[in-house]
Amino acid sequence: MKSVRLLGSDSPIKFSQGVEGLTVTIPSAHPNDIAPVFAIEVDETQQTAYESLQDAIHSLEDYVNYMREEASYINTGKLSTLYLPTIQEAILSAKTV
Repeated sequence: MKSVRLLGSDSPIKFSQGVEGLTVTIPSAHPNDIAPVFAIEVDETQQTAYESLQDAIHSLEDYVNYMREEASYINTGKLSTLYLPTIQEAILSAKTV
């Protein structure tokens, strides 16, 4: 999030964003009697968690393809493909999120 402000107020609003979502500290005094109304400005340059996950998946898929070409099951001093099935399972699991 880029900013959070309370409509009708010039006071700064405390907020934090984490894995669980956005947390806004509601001030005890607000400008109307019904309910506080917040304007939330999103920083569009930041990736969403979904976009970050997709980037990680694509990187792992690229790595698996590289491993298939460069490695062998026999220890020849090259990279080993022993863990490729485990990595592929993790990629498939991540794609279902």
